[in-house]
Amino acid sequence: MLQLWHADPPLAGLGADAPARLARWLQGADVPAERELLKQDEIGDHLLVLLEGRVAVERKHPGGSVTRLMEARAGDLLGEMALFDGGPRFSACRTLTPCCVAVLDSAALDGLLAEDAPLAAALLVSITRRIALRLRQTGARLSALLAPQ
Repeated sequence: MLQLWHADPPLAGLGADAPARLARWLQGADVPAERELLKQDEIGDHLLVLLEGRVAVERKHPGGSVTRLMEARAGDLLGEMALFDGGPRFSACRTLTPCCVAVLDSAALDGLLAEDAPLAAALLVSITRRIALRLRQTGARLSALLAPQ
């Protein structure tokens, strides 16, 4: 994960042993194509980091139609809001290709905070920046939809 995020300033200066330190707190999984990674509306307490592959992020509407919100690629976060608030997931995530993911759950994050605060702080800043970027992109899309024609 740190190799994917090497250009992210908080993570870049952590030293050569940072990937091994972080790996202690992550669980990895290889997932075949066309598998559901996260379910819309489920209550979650973890996020996924997509390490390899492509994932469709989709929202199913009450009438049954589905909107693809984005296509995630290596380095992207999935389900990150649930890690912090434990709330229902807004969208579903389905693998389009075989994928490799890293899982960080709330218990692991708590352990990381207690045992390696500098690494936890850098990781949290990186995650926060990614959430902020996604929120800005969403705001720009909403603004375009609401603009007078």
